[in-house]
Formats: sequence, C-alpha cells, structure tokens
Amino acid sequence: MNTSAVPGPKSPRLLQGFAYLRDPLALFDDCARKYGDCFTLRVPTLPATICLSDPEAIREIFARDGTDAIETGSIFASVMAPVVGEHSMLVIDGDEHRRHRSITMPYFARAQFARLGDTIVELTDREISTWPSGTPFPMRPRMQNITLQVMLRILFGEHATSVFTPDLLRRAFGVGPNPFIFYRWARVDLGPRSPWGGFLRIHREVTESILAEIRRRRVNGRSSEDVLASMMRPHGDNGGTMSDEELTDEVWTLINAGNDTTATALAWAIYHLACNPEVLAELRREQSSLGNPTTDQLAQLPYLDATVRGVLRISPIFLMVGRRLKEPMRVGDRELPAGTTVAPCIYLPHRRPDIWHEPKRFNPRRFLDERHPAHHFFPFGGGIRHCIGAALAIYEMKLVLARVFSRMELRLAPGYVARPRWYFNFIAPSDELPVVARSV
Repeated sequence: MNTSAVPGPKSPRLLQGFAYLRDPLALFDDCARKYGDCFTLRVPTLPATICLSDPEAIREIFARDGTDAIETGSIFASVMAPVVGEHSMLVIDGDEHRRHRSITMPYFARAQFARLGDTIVELTDREISTWPSGTPFPMRPRMQNITLQVMLRILFGEHATSVFTPDLLRRAFGVGPNPFIFYRWARVDLGPRSPWGGFLRIHREVTESILAEIRRRRVNGRSSEDVLASMMRPHGDNGGTMSDEELTDEVWTLINAGNDTTATALAWAIYHLACNPEVLAELRREQSSLGNPTTDQLAQLPYLDATVRGVLRISPIFLMVGRRLKEPMRVGDRELPAGTTVAPCIYLPHRRPDIWHEPKRFNPRRFLDERHPAHHFFPFGGGIRHCIGAALAIYEMKLVLARVFSRMELRLAPGYVARPRWYFNFIAPSDELPVVARSV
C-alpha cells in the first residue's frame, strides 16, 4: 500500500499548498469531513503526508517514537537545517538526537526554570509600562518582547544582554523569517535585500555572536547557571561534550522554538480571555483570593493552569507533527509501507466531539473536572520528540497572563475578527491581534 491508496484532495500539489496557507484550519476540517480520520495531503516542500486524527492511531505512532521503526528529523532536514543548523534537535534522529536531548533536558525541569519567576514578572511589568492607553496596538509582538528576553535569560543567564547588540536582536528576531527561505528554489543569494541573501547575513551575525560567547566561556571558564553552561559541561560516562557547532545550532533552535511559539500562544490566550469575560472574571477572583501571591503560588493556581491548557486545546499553534516509517507498520486499520510520512494531527483530535463536550467552546473548567490522556491532548507533540520546553512554556504563560490581567483591561480593537494565519511554521491570530489597553 502507498499514499495514493489513502484518500485526500485530488487538486495539484501547488493548489493544496495555497489552501494550506490561506486557511489551514478550514482545509483540515474539510478533509476530516470528507475523508475521515486518515487522509493524504500533498503540499510543496514536504513529501506526501498521511494525516492522522484517530487518537488510537496517534497513540500507536507515539509509542513507537524513538525506536528503529520511526524517524523524524530527516523529514525536515532539507527545509530546516539551513535555518537552525544540521546539528539541531529538530533535524537529527537516533542516538545523536537522544544525546542532544539528554544534555539539554535537565535544565528544563521545573526546579531549574522556576528560579526565573521573578524575572518573568519583571520583564512583563517592563513591557506593560510601554503600552499605549486607549489606542489599538498589536499584541503578539508585545508578547514576543517578553518571551524573547525570557529565552535569552534562560540561554545565557546574567550574560544575556552582552551576547547580542539591540540592533541585531531587532533585525534577527523582531520579525519572523521571510517564508521564501523555506523553498529550496528561492535559496539564491541576490544580495542583502533578497530573502535568502538577507537571511544569510543575519544568520552569520547571530552565529558569530553565539560562537563568541561560547569561546569566551571556554577561555575564561565563565560560569553560569543557564542552558548554555549546562550544555557545555561534560556529559555521559566518557565525559563527552558538544562541539562549538553543535552548541551554536542548539542555541539557534532554542531561540526559535521558545520565542515566537510562546508569544503566539499568549496572543491566543489574550484573544480568548477578551472574548470570554466570565473566564477572565474567574481568573481574577482566584488570584485576588491570595492577596499578594508569590510566583510559586501563581504557578500553582488550578484555574489559571486550566485556562492555559484550555487555550492550547482550542488554539494549538501547531497543526500536526511529522514522522517517517522506517519499516512497514499497521497504523489503525491500515498497513503502511516503509518510507511513508505520517502526521499525527494536533488540531483535529482537540476538536473531536466524541472526546470533548462542546469542542468548539473555550471552557477551561473541563481541565479541572476531566483527565485527558496524552493522545487526546498533545499541544506540544508526543513521544520522544515531545517539546522539551513544554513545562516552561506553560509556566511562563501563567505568570505573564496573571500579571497582565492584574494590571490591565484589554479588549479587541473595534471591528477586529480573529482569523488563523500562518506565521513562520505555526498558526497565529491575524493582524498580530490588535487590542486596546487601559490600566485597571
């Protein structure tokens, strides 16, 4: 059996790509309605992909993750390696992936990043102080101002402000990459104003800045309790360390994976809370019951935690996660051959009426009253490739939201209607979510 035996849209690959970019949620809803829990999509830059929305089939894929039966990084290597580097956890598999993950993962235990609670609140307060009053402004870039600084602090600790100049930060991370850089045919350097040429120059500057910090630490023995320091230490029985190139690629990966993504999830959270004043009122009641809570107390508030999870369910920023079968496998009721690319969908299982009562309704309380297995609710992916920063993202979202809504009244800009739009490789609210803010 091959992918042609799995039904899906018959339109040419380019037209499917246009539909995917124009309104991805509508495309997925339409395919699920026409073809059921298993359908094939063909879009430019990616191989033909069998999309799965049956939770049991997804559970089977995640259970085999990390075995010799499945690979992931190779699917995206040709697209992502020139952006994040050939040593990035996003594009490597097998033992190399396990080694990088085991080196990086310890810092992302809650006991480590929770020390940043006061810093997150401080950065949030600093950002809020710059917001105009009574005038619409785009919220997603404001959230990115916070999440980028948090990620830099996580990566570089007390040395964060000395690694990149403010101008380089603005040029490299102030806006998302031009989408043309992900098309191989567009990777031609036609000068600094061309998409690929401009990207190469910024990429070179960022890489040189990261390498300079790595070399300073190697020469000076610069010590710090941050992710870079953790990755630079000897690991394993033989005391092996990451090379400078490996370290640089992983820093690139963590900045990209932990910055825009969390900012976008925060933007969706602000949107849903602006549209659901009863949820916001409950959040404020819960927080006010503590008086002047510490960051640890905020992070443990059950309704705040449920609200964040409710946002990630109804508006996951990723639609699916890809895997390639290295050997024939039975998935659900289908026998799939080696070489097949499959994609457990995130969006569709989060909207299944047989799992979620009133699935289109934003109702955080369901996360207080119900338990949801990992193949029903997985906004950060699953299996061995589950996002290492998932707990950090939830923690950061809780503190930022608690601080924002304790100080500000936010409403959507007049006439604004949110539409899901592609941003880089995830789904963000259209027009960067324009809002109007007033102090409480």
